[in-house]
Amino acid sequence: MGTVHSWLLSLCAMSTLASCAAEPVEPDTGQTSSDLLGTGDFGADCSAHQKDFLATAYLYGRVAVASRAFEQCVEQAARVGVPEAGGFWTGSYRQCNGDPFYGQPLDSQVQSVLDAARSGNDLFMNCSGGGGLASTSIGPYDRSDAESLSWSVWLNQVIDAPRSGAWPYSQAANSIWHEAMHQHGYTHGGNDQASAQPACGYAGDPTWDYQNNTMPYILGACVSAVLDASAGTCGPIDSCGPGKLKIVTGYGSSACECLADPRDIGTRSANAFTHVTTAVNTSSGMTTLDHPLLNGRADAVVQFTHVYSPAGTTTAAFNGNRPIAFYNYSTGRWVIQNQHGAQMPLGTGFFVRVGHGAVHRTTVANTSWHITRIDHPLANSNPNALVTVSPTPYAGAFSGSVDDHPIGVYYDAGAQRWTIFNQDVAAMPSDSSFTVDVETQLNRGLHFVHLATTANSSAYLTRLSSPLLDGKPNVRFLVTPDWTRGPIYNANDYGVWYDGSSWWIYNESGSGPGATMLLGAAFHIEVLKDEVQRWMRVAESSTGLDTGFDVQPGDRLHVRGSGRIAAWLGAFTVGPEGESAPPYNPWFPMNANRFSLIGRFASDGYFSIGRDLTRNGPSSTQRLTLRSNDDLPGDGSGFFEAEIRAFR
Repeated sequence: MGTVHSWLLSLCAMSTLASCAAEPVEPDTGQTSSDLLGTGDFGADCSAHQKDFLATAYLYGRVAVASRAFEQCVEQAARVGVPEAGGFWTGSYRQCNGDPFYGQPLDSQVQSVLDAARSGNDLFMNCSGGGGLASTSIGPYDRSDAESLSWSVWLNQVIDAPRSGAWPYSQAANSIWHEAMHQHGYTHGGNDQASAQPACGYAGDPTWDYQNNTMPYILGACVSAVLDASAGTCGPIDSCGPGKLKIVTGYGSSACECLADPRDIGTRSANAFTHVTTAVNTSSGMTTLDHPLLNGRADAVVQFTHVYSPAGTTTAAFNGNRPIAFYNYSTGRWVIQNQHGAQMPLGTGFFVRVGHGAVHRTTVANTSWHITRIDHPLANSNPNALVTVSPTPYAGAFSGSVDDHPIGVYYDAGAQRWTIFNQDVAAMPSDSSFTVDVETQLNRGLHFVHLATTANSSAYLTRLSSPLLDGKPNVRFLVTPDWTRGPIYNANDYGVWYDGSSWWIYNESGSGPGATMLLGAAFHIEVLKDEVQRWMRVAESSTGLDTGFDVQPGDRLHVRGSGRIAAWLGAFTVGPEGESAPPYNPWFPMNANRFSLIGRFASDGYFSIGRDLTRNGPSSTQRLTLRSNDDLPGDGSGFFEAEIRAFR
C-alpha cells in the first residue's frame, strides 16, 4: 500500500469494501466542529497521531477543492472524462437514480456539485468503524447539519506508510470528498457493479460503471488528481509555508502557484504585467523582460500580446514583426524578439502573463501541413473552450524552429481537438513550441469572443466592447484569432490600442498599419486580473454579516450562494434563491425573493445575490455585508454559504 498513489485507488473502489454509504454515522455532539472549508473535528476514538494525519489530509483537500484546477477537472470529467493513473478513466458523469438535480442540464449539475464540494457544513470524522476506506450515509442536497464519516482500518495501514508525492494525503482527501458527496445525496447505487447498475438505472448497460460515471468517484478523483499532479509538476507541494500548498494553476497546466487555505482571505495574482520598451531594456530587435517570476526561470510559462501605447506612456509604435518570446540563457532573462531582424521600437509595450497554461510542442505526430493539434484535457472534445496561444519556440527544449507565420486557433470537430494553424497556410515546423492556455465557462467570465462586424470595425481596426474593458486604460488582456467562431483567415500581425474610452484590435505590418480588418474575423479575449477570494457562512439569524471583504471600484464581483435555511419558525426550508414570491410586509430588507441571499454596500443599498451574481464594484471602496432577505431573522435556523471573488 505504501507505494500505491493512483487517483482513484481509494474510496469504495477496493474489492474488500463492504459498504461505502453505510448506516448513518452520528457525530459526538459534545465536540465542536467547523466549516468543511475550515477545520474539521474528530471522534473520541481518534489518537493524536491520527488527528495530525487527517488534519493534513483535510488541509490538502481544502486547498485542492478551492483551486481553479479542481473546477476544470470536475467540468472535464463530468463532460467527457479524465485519465487517471494506471491507464484507467473517470467520467463522464451519467446520473444515478436519486441524484440531486436529476435530468437537469449538465452545466447546472456541474455547478451544483461544485457548490456541494465547497459546502460550509460542519464535518466530523471518526477514526474507526467504517467500511472500505471510509463510509457514511446518504443525505439530502443542501443539508445544513453536520457531515460525518467513519474511517476503516485503511487509516492505520497508511498513516505511517512512506510518502510518495502527495500520497497518502491525496488519497485520504479523495475519500473525504467522496463521502461528503454521499452526504449531499449523490450515490453510485451500490458497492459492486451487479447491484449498482440496476439501482442507478443502467441494468444491462456495459458502458456504465459505478466507479467511473458517478459523482462521488468523479469528485474524489479530481481532488487527488489535482494534488498528485501538483506534486509531480511542482515538486514538494508543502514548500510554500504554513497553511499553503503549491498547486498547478490549471488542470493539465505545467505552471504552479502557492494557494492559501481557503478559510482565510487570499489574493491569487493574475501574474500579469505590462512591459514597456525603453533604451535601457531594448537593443536591436530584442527587449528584455524583468519580473521575479521570470528571472532565472527557463521553465516559466509565458504569454504576451502587443499593446500599441501602454498606459502611463506618451509614446506609441506599431510592431508588426511577428515577435516571439524565449529564455536567454546567457543573461538568465526572458526576452521578446522581433523576427526578420526588424528593430524593436521604443515606447511600445506588451501585456505579459506568467504561470498559466502549458507548453505545446509540435512534433511529426501532431503536426500536418499548416496545422498542429493540441492535446489538453480542458480543450479535448470541448468546442466551447476559449484558447489563447503565444509563440515561444524554444519552450520545453533547448532548441527548435521558429514558426515565422501569423497564427490562429480552430476546433477540429472530426478529431475533437483544438489546433493551432498558420493563417497564411504555410507549413508548420515540427519542432517549435507555443504556450497555450484554455479557459472554460466555469472560469468566471474573464474571457469572451469578439467578432468583427460593420458596426464595430473600420479600416484595419475593430473595437472591443465589454464591461471588463470599457473605460479601463490599465486593464491587461491576451488576444488570439479564432477561425472556428469566425471562419476568416487573417494573415496579419495584430496589436491592441486604447483610444481613451475603448480598446481596439488592429492589424499591423512592420512599422505601420496592416491590411483591412476582415468582417467576420473572431478573436478570443482573456482579461488578466488578480483574484481576491473568500468563503463565508451566512446564518439565518444574521442581520448583516461583515465579510471583511472590501470591494473596490473597477472590481468585477462574483458571489455564488449555496446551502439552505429554515425560515418562518422553521415552517419550510429554502436555498439561496429563496421563495419565488415578493415580500409581504415592509420589514423585508429589499423587494426580492423572500428569504433569498442578498448583499449590501453602504452607498448602494441591498442587491439580490441568490445562487449566482456577477456585477461591477461600487463607485468607491465599500465593505460587503451579507444576509438573508428575511423580515424576522433569528426565527429559523441554518445558513447559506457564499463564495466571494473579486477580480481586479
